[in-house]
Formats: sequence, C-alpha cells, structure tokens
Amino acid sequence: MRRFEAGYVKCVKRFFGFERRYSVTQMFCDLDLPIFNTVIHNAQVRLDSSVDTHNNKLVKHVFHIW
Repeated sequence: MRRFEAGYVKCVKRFFGFERRYSVTQMFCDLDLPIFNTVIHNAQVRLDSSVDTHNNKLVKHVFHIW
C-alpha cells in the first residue's frame, strides 16, 4: 500500500506541477483533494455498502467470508 500511496502522491505532484520537495500535506490542502488513506477508506465503504445491498446471495457470501 505504501507504493500505491507514493505513486498517488507522485502523480498528483506531476499532474498539477508541484515541485518534488513540496509539502504533501500543503499540496493536498491547496488542491482540496483527499489524501490516499481517505481515498482507500471511501472506496472500502462504497464496496461494503454495495455488497450489503446486492441481491445476489453468492456475492454477499463471498464478501462476508473476508
């Protein structure tokens, strides 16, 4: 996960033209973007919600095993 986070930060810096040594915290505040942990958390919450409301019993069973 640390490599994904590093890639996320690197892509955001490059896309928006920030210097390599610019503060990551300040960059995300300036851009009003979520940090990596928030993106992952929100994706997990959406997945859990989607599985809970799914009509297919097999899908529910597979995801509730984890």
